[in-house]
Amino acid sequence: MSGIGGILNFNGRPLDLREFVCLWDLLKSRGPDGGDIATADAGGLCYQAFHINRESRMERQPLVSREGRIMVAELRLDNREELIPELRSLVERANGGVTDIALAMAAYEKWGELFASHLVGEYAIAVLSPSERAMLLVRDHIGSRPLFYTYDKDRLICSSTIPSLLDASSIAMRVDENFIAGFLGHGPEPGLTAFKHIHAVKPGHVVRARSDGRVTEQRYWGLDPDKEISYPKDSDYEEVFFDLFRKAVSGSLRSDRRVMADLSGGLDSSSVVCVADHLMANGTVQAPDLETISHVYDEATTCDERRFISYVEEQRGVKGHHLREDDYQILSPLVPEPSIGGPDAFYIFAAYHRAKAETMQSQGARLVIGGRGGDQIFNSIPDPTGELGDLLVLGKLLKLDRRLRVWSASLKKPYVGLLFESMVVALLPRRFGRILRPGPEGPVPAWVDKGFARRTNMRQLRWPPSDVFGFRLPSGRDQSTGFLSVMYGVNVSHDQAKGNIRVSYPLLYRPLVEFMQAIPFSQKVRPEETRSLLRRSLRNLLPPQTTKRKSKKNPSEAIFRAVRREWPRLSPLFIEPRLCSYGFARREPLLAEFERARQGLDTRSIDVLRTIGLELWLRVLENHRPVPDGRDKAVSIRGRETRAGGNG
Repeated sequence: MSGIGGILNFNGRPLDLREFVCLWDLLKSRGPDGGDIATADAGGLCYQAFHINRESRMERQPLVSREGRIMVAELRLDNREELIPELRSLVERANGGVTDIALAMAAYEKWGELFASHLVGEYAIAVLSPSERAMLLVRDHIGSRPLFYTYDKDRLICSSTIPSLLDASSIAMRVDENFIAGFLGHGPEPGLTAFKHIHAVKPGHVVRARSDGRVTEQRYWGLDPDKEISYPKDSDYEEVFFDLFRKAVSGSLRSDRRVMADLSGGLDSSSVVCVADHLMANGTVQAPDLETISHVYDEATTCDERRFISYVEEQRGVKGHHLREDDYQILSPLVPEPSIGGPDAFYIFAAYHRAKAETMQSQGARLVIGGRGGDQIFNSIPDPTGELGDLLVLGKLLKLDRRLRVWSASLKKPYVGLLFESMVVALLPRRFGRILRPGPEGPVPAWVDKGFARRTNMRQLRWPPSDVFGFRLPSGRDQSTGFLSVMYGVNVSHDQAKGNIRVSYPLLYRPLVEFMQAIPFSQKVRPEETRSLLRRSLRNLLPPQTTKRKSKKNPSEAIFRAVRREWPRLSPLFIEPRLCSYGFARREPLLAEFERARQGLDTRSIDVLRTIGLELWLRVLENHRPVPDGRDKAVSIRGRETRAGGNG
């Protein structure tokens, strides 16, 4: 994917051109299609191109406006048809066409610093205003494109990658233990990175850097707690959903090269592939064709999804690329080291990701799409407590009684037990509900250092994030939490760095997320039918077996087999674990946990993934002399506009 970067010196200090060109050079691996720089007195922006579609090949980046403002962006806009008429008088055309960067610049010229609220798509954008000696950094609503920054009293530096920031700046590499605690929990908070003093631009936020050294942030987008959508018939919801789903997939297929699609066999990835085929058959998308790629297992049969993969392949009439775990083994020793940018829970699948990138390269593909986010956005869990809690809050006791009876019969759970759970969800503060209801991540692992867990409030980080948008009803809070959970994951994803490919997330298309948040709970989950609206809307496009499936497999067996197979190579890592030298873990309980994993006993595979990924990353840092200290005081919050890089 394309690389962007920039420097803004504070207090009018002139830009050091050699230092700036060095930053640009550090981003060359992100952009094989060339690039350029633009400077103005105390600042500059740079770009390295990774072209995906026809419009991107016409772009001039950095783009300089008539007023002298400079913009660079890694972006794809999905609402071009709405923007072009509204911005016609401001937009600049390139070779007879309108580029996405030109639309983004025109939007900034018209709407100012919160212009991104009008942009729908996947993007990271930096704007330099020389006349104001200010820089603006923006990411989309899910953080699909990375953008990091660091600053001190003299300057701000931003970049698409953390390694380039480390190399371009002289900051001490201090590991942020709050990030590590989040990594070992449900996910680090947006804005944090693995290093103190390196921050991520938060999804849905704009960061402003001014000439006097002030750096602040502000949210420009969020889910609307007051928005409600109600239609008289199921078919009305299905029609609107289908239209939004097609637009979501269509935007992701905006490529003039072959596109690859992850096909796991699950309902979400299968839906993306089948709708993509539908769009291509109608000739309504730019992509010339689509091929699928799947991770399959021979030995670990409880992980293998070839049966459901084959249903989609048979309907398409095309067999996809099957990458066998036997050929690209989990924990394969023949892989590069982890990136210094941060720990990766899925690094143990590095051999598979390398093979996937090589397969894409051999097929001339640069873009891969998939079904990430479907579990959270379309409601994959048969949990009625949100609906029942709503009825309790609204005082609809007769309907509550009827729905309790229906759900009790469907789930084979006692009426009183469901009533109690709905009361916990509806009436108790979240901190008390957490005590009474088990968290999805389980308790803090026994091997975690107790002082580290206490300092970082790690027990809370094992839970999904709290609703930050202000929803009143329990079902709204649950849906908001689901969105935030997947956003947390995308925000720190290493997908883009695995082979320098671009990853798109059609199921997280902003209008689709907003629609799913605003519709009644009963459209999303019904007794005996999770993902109800998805199944109903796509029933004529999906294989019948896929539409009816109720669960999916996971790679746990393969992970534990890999730990056992690679134990002679893994065990030396835990003679002197870096997890312990940094104060994150206790050695004996850690060894006991891995012994259980080696024997395939009851343990959580995701904790094993995180632990190995973190240990390997900490070892990579040894060559860079990091400072094992993450106990700096957090920056305080000041109203809606907070000091950037804080935890606000």
